Amino acid sequence: GARLVPVPAAAGWRPDLAALAAHVTPRTRALLWASPNNPSGVVLNEAELGSIAALARRHDLWLIVDEVYAGLAPGGRVPSLAARLPERVVTLGSLSKSHAMTGWRAGWLAGPRELAVHAEKLAMCMLFGLPGFVQEAAIAALALADEAGQRMRAFCATRQERFAVAIGDIPHLRAVPPEAGMFMLIDVSATGLSGGEFARALYAAERVSVLDGAAFGRSSAGCVRVCFATEEATLDAAAARLRRFCESLP
Repeated sequence: GARLVPVPAAAGWRPDLAALAAHVTPRTRALLWASPNNPSGVVLNEAELGSIAALARRHDLWLIVDEVYAGLAPGGRVPSLAARLPERVVTLGSLSKSHAMTGWRAGWLAGPRELAVHAEKLAMCMLFGLPGFVQEAAIAALALADEAGQRMRAFCATRQERFAVAIGDIPHLRAVPPEAGMFMLIDVSATGLSGGEFARALYAAERVSVLDGAAFGRSSAGCVRVCFATEEATLDAAAARLRRFCESLP
């Protein structure tokens, strides 16, 4: 089967294009990335995508792009290579985030017809299909066009700003505002704790749950991921408890 080869990110969790090119070998068949990214919220820009496209052409590679969080980006769209390289781009999408349907597992793959035919056969054998009520819900969600997406983007934007202000001056923390999504990475390395140690200690002391950034790879080690997609009162309470915990550290 395929073997995944992780490529460390550059500063600010942006793609390290030189490192990416250096990792390509004669055995490489595809490049895979997510934009918007989870957990960083980074959205690849046109220049970065152009470099990736040139690399793909040079080495005859497939490009597999996870755009599940695209509906939460400003305007509900992100820069994409699908129109420029339709013969080699495979785009993954979902209603999970844009329509708050996480767990329904309603999504799609868009790509060249010959690949879609093979993917359909695999899906039939491996997944069999979604329950009818999930498909009906997906049809209803798509019929809303971007109405639901606008509400979700507004929901996330107000809470992101609220949480960023609330934790902005907490000692030992450095938050990196996302470009899209419902998560924020917080660098906790100045506390002297690893992301996992910080997460466990915070939960034990304050019952606030965050995720160790190392779960997403070496580039986010020393960080924790916070989800701000909740009620404002809950978010305010979590920020206050996070402050109290950090101020108690030596």
